[in-house]
Amino acid sequence: MAEVEPGGRFSATARVGAWGALAALLAALSLAYAAAIVDIPFFTKGEPREALVVQSIHDDGRWVLPLRNGNEIPSKPPLFHWLGALTATAWGSVSETAVRLPSSAAALLIVALTAIYGFSAYGPLGGILAAVILATSQQWLVSATTARVDMVLAAAISIALLAFARDCLRGPPRLSLVFYGACAAAVLAKGPVGLVLPLAVAGSYLLARGEARALLRSNFRAVAILLSLPLLWYALAYAQGGQAFFDKLILKENVFRVLNPQAVDAGHVRPFYAYLPLLLGGFAPWSFFVPAVLIDLARRRGRLDRDRVLLPLLWFGVTFVLFSVAGSKRSVYLIPAYPALALLCGQWWARIIDGSSEPGPSFSSVIKWASWLLAAVMLVAFALLALEASGLSAIEVLAPLMSPGDQANLSVVAKAAHQNSAAIFVALIVATTATGGLALAAARARWAALASCIATVVATLSILSATVFLPQLARAQSLKGFMSEITAQVPAHAALSFFRGFDYGAVFYHGRPIARLDSLDSLHNLEDSWILVWEPAFETLREQAAGLTGDGRQTYHALVANRHDYGGNPRKDALLLVRLQSGASDAQPPRD
Repeated sequence: MAEVEPGGRFSATARVGAWGALAALLAALSLAYAAAIVDIPFFTKGEPREALVVQSIHDDGRWVLPLRNGNEIPSKPPLFHWLGALTATAWGSVSETAVRLPSSAAALLIVALTAIYGFSAYGPLGGILAAVILATSQQWLVSATTARVDMVLAAAISIALLAFARDCLRGPPRLSLVFYGACAAAVLAKGPVGLVLPLAVAGSYLLARGEARALLRSNFRAVAILLSLPLLWYALAYAQGGQAFFDKLILKENVFRVLNPQAVDAGHVRPFYAYLPLLLGGFAPWSFFVPAVLIDLARRRGRLDRDRVLLPLLWFGVTFVLFSVAGSKRSVYLIPAYPALALLCGQWWARIIDGSSEPGPSFSSVIKWASWLLAAVMLVAFALLALEASGLSAIEVLAPLMSPGDQANLSVVAKAAHQNSAAIFVALIVATTATGGLALAAARARWAALASCIATVVATLSILSATVFLPQLARAQSLKGFMSEITAQVPAHAALSFFRGFDYGAVFYHGRPIARLDSLDSLHNLEDSWILVWEPAFETLREQAAGLTGDGRQTYHALVANRHDYGGNPRKDALLLVRLQSGASDAQPPRD
């Protein structure tokens, strides 16, 4: 590009502008992340499940093999949980914010490193555009504010591959200690994939360049030390967890989940092509332009390495193929490939913006039609949201296009729209104006304005989601308030149990383990027993309670003491708090 000097350097003016833009982007992201992680209670299954592991480390000091609910071996290695425990120690408690903070910090770090590598490889414009694209893709935004291990894994893998890419720019390709150190961290984040994936990407690149010998250019003693760290944890954890640890962390999570997920009920089983639609939604809105990027790369296939796009292309392609081969698939699994795809898109946008690449009439038409399709989709969604905020039921027409989980949230979204109509109309005015600008910029081939309008729309909608919809959804469906009521109702000395079901959020907000019961016969103290049960199982519990007989020949009845309906979510049965109460042998069961 015009401002890039040999060696990947650029002018002082461009350098100041690039770093200033990156600082502004990171500051804006920090505020956006804060809005989505602070004082937002857990309301999904995954977040409190990981928070319980952090709680075990922080409260019980179990750093090697922390246990969920006092007896359950976690499904993933502990790097994310260690970071969460350290954050909780600094924070003062194991709060939702403290547990989510490692994901947000990891996301910010990779956005920054992606931009920095982009500065060297593609110039200031390409680097900052890659960072903006990565930061505003939908799955990245969600994962950056979620207490799950995936963003920490993506960060570790990205650090390894960005370090490798930087070294390739500076001299003969090699796998540095930074590369292997990041791989070791990735293994501690989610298992062997943290080493297999970066090695597969780097090896593919070196083979493509005919430099496979570079794999041997390493300090193998230092590499062995670095890679022995996750092995040491596996050995110590196996010593504590035994066969149960091996079966879960090795066999289930790293063998059967890949080869035969149905055999271990791993879930998320999808066909090999499932990541095509998942990527369309996860990398939106920028996924609308990926076909144009791929067409451009095909036109440049003879100089991909010279243009510094071969490595990110292989990074994305190898990751996509490896995860597609695995039986268990979720959109979030693919985020280690997002920095590579963002780099490819960023350099493409920079090339057509600064004029170093002329798209040509037919190629411009592809970009324009992709932009107009994106604008049309956005405008339809905005119109439905505006009607909903006006008091008309409109967003239900989107239900057939949504996952069952998202469909279940429509009623809460509609309620939030009715209650926050002023904020929604302000956001929609901004977003609709930017969308109109998007369509106009595409028509006039104003590529910089087009990219700016897309980023503006995403930023506006992200702020709206974090400040209006997410808090309402969390408050309606979280067990935080319900468990606070239970803490006040249930005496400290009484036993609290789950009957034929379980919820990690309930345990997290209860602050101590909750036993699981398949039958009331296993209760030790009938007089002080309180039970959490989902509504469909209540009749079974009532029948079992009626069959119990205490030492004094008294009978027992199951009385509903509290109820939580998850904000009316149709996919979730109401959770009941039930107390066992004794009565005379000839007494009739009291009515609820």
